[in-house]
Amino acid sequence: FQLEMLLNRDVQKISLSTGSEVISTILQKTGLDAEVIEDITPGYYMLKNAQDVSVVTLEPGWFYLYNGEWYELTADEGSGV
Repeated sequence: FQLEMLLNRDVQKISLSTGSEVISTILQKTGLDAEVIEDITPGYYMLKNAQDVSVVTLEPGWFYLYNGEWYELTADEGSGV
């Protein structure tokens, strides 16, 4: 996959929660064991454009590695907005 150019000049700024806020959020989720969390990192996920499959939008978010599997915090869990 190769990113070629920015199509949308109206880029929105999105604020994410701090790392410590994300840790607190993850630990408050029921059934999660803090000892099994292997990594926590900000990242991006891609959304395909419905009209043009060659166009994607990158959305920032928080992701964590738990028991060997990556999970994304939902927007309401990991957003500082």
